[in-house]
Amino acid sequence: MGAFALTVRNGEISITTRGEGLAGLYAATECSMVEVAAVGTLGGVKVALLCDEEGLFVENPEQNLTAADLRAEMSDGFPQYTLVGTCSLVADDTNLRGFTADELAKIKRQLKNGGYPMAAESVFTLAGIEVHAFNG
Repeated sequence: MGAFALTVRNGEISITTRGEGLAGLYAATECSMVEVAAVGTLGGVKVALLCDEEGLFVENPEQNLTAADLRAEMSDGFPQYTLVGTCSLVADDTNLRGFTADELAKIKRQLKNGGYPMAAESVFTLAGIEVHAFNG
């Protein structure tokens, strides 16, 4: 079972854990209700981009240009700058599961080649252990 997700903020993508069930999706997306904004492939891996369904209901919502560009790349489309707030990237299957380490490596390689802004360091907890992942 995969354990990783990617959190997509405006200007930065970081690695996080994909917790169990809907609570795990909400935590990775930093919201209380998610919607699937797009599905496609990155690095040969089927992915789903999830966004805060209520992102426009906050004071001064911030456009997520990084997620908009990512949505265009993964779906071979054109950027539509309509996404706001924090988004997350998970595996596109019936459970919207987390990525395996191998899938994560393939996706990170494509993101790096595409010039996406990966966080210098991602910190998350995996099996009770605090993990520091450095992107270089």
